[in-house]
Amino acid sequence: MDDLRDQTAVVTGGSRGFGRGIVEALAGAGMRVVAVARDPGALAVLAREVKGRIETVAADATDPVTAARVIDRERPRVLVLNAGATGPHRPTRLQTWETWHLSPPYGQSRSGAPSGKSGRYGRASSTARAKEGRASSRRR
Repeated sequence: MDDLRDQTAVVTGGSRGFGRGIVEALAGAGMRVVAVARDPGALAVLAREVKGRIETVAADATDPVTAARVIDRERPRVLVLNAGATGPHRPTRLQTWETWHLSPPYGQSRSGAPSGKSGRYGRASSTARAKEGRASSRRR
């Protein structure tokens, strides 16, 4: 695995849940982490509570202008797309890769890297989550 110490990561949806966990792990590995989320209060708590080099950007991760600005300014080695992915609300067993829209603005930004592929600056990764009660893997 590449040494990530002193490299920059951008994590969308980084103020809570999976995103916060990813921010904590990357900062713990010695990366400089830029967390992007809509809630400035949650970002302030993140910056206070997480040890390491954390910077925050209060913005809507689905805004293409914000995406381009953050990518161009930060030139991240790691890009984690943890916000801006939406899909239809139906049981998980009825979902397919084709039914999900997983191309938020960061995925189409100047990084040039679709999820999981090497790009101009580094690697990109996407996550998606279903709201509790909206998706289920159980058959009815």
